[in-house]
Amino acid sequence: MEAKLRINNGILDWNAKFHKYARSKSFNYREQLAVLLALHNFSQIIRTNKISQLLLRSDNSSVVFNINRWNAVKNLSQVLRKIRKWKEATKVQMKAQHLPGTRNNRADSLSLLERAGDYTIKEKTFEKVISLTKDKPTLDAFAAYHNHKLERWCGVGSPIAEDGLSVPWSQECVFAHPPIPLIPMVIRKAQQERAQIVLLLLNWKGQNWEVLLRHSNFCSLELDTNF
Repeated sequence: MEAKLRINNGILDWNAKFHKYARSKSFNYREQLAVLLALHNFSQIIRTNKISQLLLRSDNSSVVFNINRWNAVKNLSQVLRKIRKWKEATKVQMKAQHLPGTRNNRADSLSLLERAGDYTIKEKTFEKVISLTKDKPTLDAFAAYHNHKLERWCGVGSPIAEDGLSVPWSQECVFAHPPIPLIPMVIRKAQQERAQIVLLLLNWKGQNWEVLLRHSNFCSLELDTNF
């Protein structure tokens, strides 16, 4: 893991390695932990330079989303609380900003989906969503061997396909909880193939997929629950 702190046109670098315990955790856990460790590493410099505002840039959309709303799924919440405690102790105003990565979003997102255990949907959330749908889903389009919700699923280790976007949807009722970078592709595919789809999304205002949804025939329902 690495981090850079930019102060008055100067850049300070920091590099470190995760301990064995952290390496066994999910990708999003490690990304959020890296933020916490970097903040502690730069604490003295931030105090010395009397920095009162900090713009945190990350190529991990989940980390950015969690920090800006100060809420996360259960197995990420402990690290997030420590980040907030650091913020309150230092009295630094903090905002997170997504910095798009240079890697292929589709391939990278599917790879992260297989490794990110915290991306799993709670069983009660899945059951609630399905109970509200007229047609029952036949394909879990974005899953992994350890968290798929339907017998037929796409992901690493699936006998159907690793990439849910690569298979036809026109004859399916698709259940989709896609990685954030793939959401626009999912909406376009559903429109192009006129597919039936149950699409589970974060209520994240101001994202580019909002425009796509407004110009589609999707029916929306807001759930009063955490995924």
